[in-house]
Amino acid sequence: MKTSNSVITRAVVVLCVAALTTGAVWAQRGQGAGRGAGAAPAAAPAGPAPRLANGKPDLSGHWANPYTPNMAQRAVDPVTKQPLKFARQGEALPDAIAPASGSAARTYDLPYTEWGLKQWKTYDPVGKGDYAGNCLPFGTSRNMNAPHGTQILHHPDAVAFLFEQNTWHHWVPMSTNFKWPADLPETWNGLSTARWEGDTLVMETSGFNGYTKLDTAGHPMSKETVMTNSRAAVPWRDCGPG
Repeated sequence: MKTSNSVITRAVVVLCVAALTTGAVWAQRGQGAGRGAGAAPAAAPAGPAPRLANGKPDLSGHWANPYTPNMAQRAVDPVTKQPLKFARQGEALPDAIAPASGSAARTYDLPYTEWGLKQWKTYDPVGKGDYAGNCLPFGTSRNMNAPHGTQILHHPDAVAFLFEQNTWHHWVPMSTNFKWPADLPETWNGLSTARWEGDTLVMETSGFNGYTKLDTAGHPMSKETVMTNSRAAVPWRDCGPG
């Protein structure tokens, strides 16, 4: 999915601040042990979302990832937040390699460029293997799309993501005075910076090594990818399922 010489991926993830996983909250307080099956669930946290010293939402806590093995099924327009629409959408790809799971053939499910379409059609995790199957780093996108939880450590000057998946981690500076050195090598997770837009945390990541995929389905991303993740803070009572 190349645009000129770059790949732009925008992933919109809504985290409901203060809606920490009930089991995790009880475990952290030492109250989770010994709860038998059928016991009433703990009450949801009361009150407003917690805040950092600078008044911004505090995302600290253990979060359940929005498991997304196939990002094309939940793709939204980054501006309108409505389902993504594009030319050739849903078109069959009879010359594409069969996917690793399911019976449905691959389709034109994202707005590919020539490079991206070739990568999508030829991705063969069964015949040629997948890097994640060799315990190599999943990359930022697959870490966030994984079914495992993430511990977030939040400070006004930085935010850190501790992924349960293979214990990967990702540190993101938020200070406007921080600058990454220009000569750092490309990495699996890339290098990120973050900023606030109102109460929404916006993280931009680049500097990828080109070895990772966007998701388990194998949607491609190049080393020129610029990935934007948005985390909007909303009251816990507004959190829906999933």
